[in-house]
Amino acid sequence: MSKPPGRPRSTPQPRPTGSIHRDEVLPLAVFRQRTGLGHKGVAHAKKLGLRVIRLGRVGFVLGSDAVAFFEKLAAEQQAEGREGQP
Repeated sequence: MSKPPGRPRSTPQPRPTGSIHRDEVLPLAVFRQRTGLGHKGVAHAKKLGLRVIRLGRVGFVLGSDAVAFFEKLAAEQQAEGREGQP
């Protein structure tokens, strides 16, 4: 006997993303939406040096900090020869 066919696995749909500008302040939820990162991705970015500012229970990312973080990450990956790889 064979198994009945189940639901086919679907691939995750890409999340909508947007721009980050140096002169803006982003609540973490907006930062996650614009970058396409989830909670774990943001937690990993924080471990790698992304600065998050807390005001009460809400976290914010300065646009300038986000751009600097990604520029630094890109430079490190390029130096390691991992450009474009996860």
